[in-house]
Amino acid sequence: MGRNWAIVVGINHYENLRSLNFAKRDASVMATWFQQEAKFNQVFLFTDDSPAIAANSPIPTQPTFGHVRRFLRAQFENIQSPLLKPEDNLWFFFAGHGNRYKDKDYLMFSDSDPGDVENTAISVDYVTQRLRRSGADNVVLFLDACRDESSRAGLGIGEQSYQGVITFYSCTANQKSWEIEELQHGSFTHSLLEGLRLQGEANCATVERLAQYLCYQVPHLNTRYGKPAQNPYLQAEPPYKMYFILLEQTATLRDVEPLKYQASQAENRGDLLLAKQLWVRVLAVSRGDLDAIEAIGRIARRQPFSSELPISTPMPVPSPSGGRSLSSEPDTGSSTPPEPTPKLLFAQRQKFLQWVGLGGVVTIVSGVFLSIFWNYERLQSKSPTPSSPAPSSPVPNLPTLQKALQNCRLSSATGTNPSLPKKGILVMVDPGHGIPPDTGSLGFFREEDVVLPISKKIATILEKNGVQALLTRDKDCTISGGTVRSSLAYRVKMAEQVNADLFVSIHAEVFNKKAHGFEIFTSNNSNSQRLGQLVSSSIVQSINGLFNRGLKAGEHLFILKNVSMPSILVDPGFIDNKEDAALLNNPDFQNKMAEAVAQGIIQYLKEKKQIN
Repeated sequence: MGRNWAIVVGINHYENLRSLNFAKRDASVMATWFQQEAKFNQVFLFTDDSPAIAANSPIPTQPTFGHVRRFLRAQFENIQSPLLKPEDNLWFFFAGHGNRYKDKDYLMFSDSDPGDVENTAISVDYVTQRLRRSGADNVVLFLDACRDESSRAGLGIGEQSYQGVITFYSCTANQKSWEIEELQHGSFTHSLLEGLRLQGEANCATVERLAQYLCYQVPHLNTRYGKPAQNPYLQAEPPYKMYFILLEQTATLRDVEPLKYQASQAENRGDLLLAKQLWVRVLAVSRGDLDAIEAIGRIARRQPFSSELPISTPMPVPSPSGGRSLSSEPDTGSSTPPEPTPKLLFAQRQKFLQWVGLGGVVTIVSGVFLSIFWNYERLQSKSPTPSSPAPSSPVPNLPTLQKALQNCRLSSATGTNPSLPKKGILVMVDPGHGIPPDTGSLGFFREEDVVLPISKKIATILEKNGVQALLTRDKDCTISGGTVRSSLAYRVKMAEQVNADLFVSIHAEVFNKKAHGFEIFTSNNSNSQRLGQLVSSSIVQSINGLFNRGLKAGEHLFILKNVSMPSILVDPGFIDNKEDAALLNNPDFQNKMAEAVAQGIIQYLKEKKQIN
């Protein structure tokens, strides 16, 4: 298990800005949560009256520009000898004022001068650079830095993104973050603490789920206490970090699945360093996870240990001519290495743990996990043993399933073969999943069972309005490759092949049985975002009472990232929520949703003057 550190800053008293009421309390309560509930290894607290940090020369913690900058520089300047390791976590919480100056985000400290921001405030960019030098792969920022009600002008912080870190903003750049007298807290911190304390299936143990909780809870809290709109949001760079586990102690095995998927994707791309880091994070939560252990074994074979780490039995290596072994050991004439001794296996296991990043923690590893590592040599070689002969034929289940399905093909709204090349504007409608093993989520019913009828209805409505629409599939089907990645790549290929003008993918969500409503993900360009806005507005206007979870950045999604045309992914509801599932399974609701999405698309095309 990795170590956890936190730096917590809360400032009530400002010399040159309006003072705040509860920022100091927000920070103090967060520090207490880190120490007592989350059991963090180190917590550094900076408030108006926090005690000095114990050291040979005590470190002052009053949150002035000089104190905080000196602390960051002293702790995290040395990139040659970082304090933390990749599997560790470093959190940074700030409650106070922020300022946007010359297109940069700044944190304002107790003595910061709004007339001399560059020289008296600390840029968020500087903070993130220093935190990344800590060595921890998981750096998380919580920035509640737009609290003043009257002194700040223009946009607040939140316009920048920071590579390599996860950033939670308390509100958008054109909003303010509100303090609530009745709660003695800022609404953001109050909601954050509630989310972090959730347990069981409703937990907020992952970055994504905590972001979803904050996006719902903060606006709800502000409305309840008569405060203006405030919409927190998440920036995760790179996007795969949104699947990171924030709280190992509350995470469930289900929470690990998205992280395992990202790890597999990284390994398939050949990014072995990233894959190793992600698989190690899987092991931190699920210590007996065979998928993770086998994956790390594969990576070990593809990415040799450093010269200090390898300990292995001599393996015959074919010479360039295909003949004698190049091993320095005598060739026994057998291609199978001798069975390693227990002493050698123990040394190998120790070195393996060090390479993974868990060196020195053998004593805290569970018995099951340790016994699995004891067989690491076999996991690496994957060679059959006399007691476990290699199967004589492949397992028939998956091939049999695939052969029972027809090959995937493009389809028109009526189910007939499409007329190509395209005539006028063409919209590609993609019913998500439905191409095994890409079968989607399971709630009260299968995800692919609800997205297909909605997608077909959207295509039909578009055709009736003079817009050619094609479906990536009109039933469950199969393609060569038989992986989730090949399923996604097929959809991208079809959209590009027909030169579609728009790409609209329909999915459904599964979360914690309580989350509800619709949301739309967009590609990272203005046309996609405008398309998402118009479709979202059309849904809100057409379906009364349906909760709008908002537009979200979708650059982490394979399809939205790889298609060249404007694209969105629409999630009309949650199939594990009883009320949403009842709606999604209702043909009336499906018709209304399809009509709303189609009309949003048509409005976009009219706005762009692509149709009359």
